[in-house]
Amino acid sequence: MAILNYSGGLNAAGPQTTAQRTLGTAGMMQGLQANQQAMQQQAEQQQAQEAQLQKQNQARAEGAELLKNGTPDEIAEFGMLNPIVMKDFIANAQFKDQQAIGSRVQYAQNILSGNIDPRKAIEARVREVELAGGDASGLRRTMELGDEDIIKAAEKDLAVISPKAFSAYRKACKAKRLQKIPKAKRNRSRGR
Repeated sequence: MAILNYSGGLNAAGPQTTAQRTLGTAGMMQGLQANQQAMQQQAEQQQAQEAQLQKQNQARAEGAELLKNGTPDEIAEFGMLNPIVMKDFIANAQFKDQQAIGSRVQYAQNILSGNIDPRKAIEARVREVELAGGDASGLRRTMELGDEDIIKAAEKDLAVISPKAFSAYRKACKAKRLQKIPKAKRNRSRGR
């Protein structure tokens, strides 16, 4: 008895020729290549996302270290380069709202302007925070510091919350110091 091959009969168009089989195989290969490319793109996207996440985590760690041990200048520079990370830090500080953040900036600017006694500025800020139902314990701890340390704390606050405002403050301080130096002495120090 002969074994009959019905595989060609299963094709709706009739038996396949060698050319049709080759084209079918080529089409399957193209499909496999397209699938492979899609998988490769997906893997590359995942790698890019992981690299971005690693970069963000590294920036957060660097920022946290700066908040603990950095100078206000370093913090402000970091904040301008990493605004998203700084927004996260500010959000973690649990300010009541944007108005509270703005008030903290104003408080720091009042102290740094030198136009108000730092202790009076803190006392006013404590009253403001407590009237709004906030926690002023950190401000009360700041009140225990000496005037110079209060100014340093205000600089750090401003550097964290508003790096651009801190940078402007630093430039103004530098310009003020230059104004105090006699013009002839400034020219000599520049090599003129």
